[in-house]
Amino acid sequence: MKVLGESKWWVLLLTMVGLGSMWRFLTPETAEARLKQIPIRGVGFRSKEIALNDQDKTVFGEAKVVRRQYAGRGGGFLLTVIDGSRNRHAVHDPLYCLQGAGWQPVAQSNIELGKGNAHLMRLKKATGEESMVYYWYSTPSLCFTASSRYWWHTTLRRLTLGKSGKEPLLVVVQPLDLGRFSVNDFKKQYAFL
Repeated sequence: MKVLGESKWWVLLLTMVGLGSMWRFLTPETAEARLKQIPIRGVGFRSKEIALNDQDKTVFGEAKVVRRQYAGRGGGFLLTVIDGSRNRHAVHDPLYCLQGAGWQPVAQSNIELGKGNAHLMRLKKATGEESMVYYWYSTPSLCFTASSRYWWHTTLRRLTLGKSGKEPLLVVVQPLDLGRFSVNDFKKQYAFL
């Protein structure tokens, strides 16, 4: 009787190991095609690619990243868009990285985008330097700001092998000149984000 009980556990263990091994090959589609659709130039704006440094490559791992510097009406900004389909751990609340770089939030609010919200943070370093960042998670039909929602969405996608919806992208916008940057102009000019 004892042997029969132990063999059930071995079968269960081998089944789980087998399924776990196969799971790697059953990953849902990535959002890489959506990254390629982000325009490099358009009416009233242009951009240039910013290469990832070695530290960025280590942090992002297998995640696909677009990093560009845009110039146009409403001021210039640095855009970083991350597809965490292949490395979900590379996508997290941007506040962690900002605080790690010495920035502290001094004001926070949400701003309305066409299909949801973006989170706006005004930041300051101990040196007195000031900056601003907008971020949101984006699917083709929805924008949201909660990291917990991102984790829930991506976990559900993995469990359903992508049937529950598209992979959210993390979109981070950092204005380069706070004096010239206009939220309203940004929303009109870069609605494709």
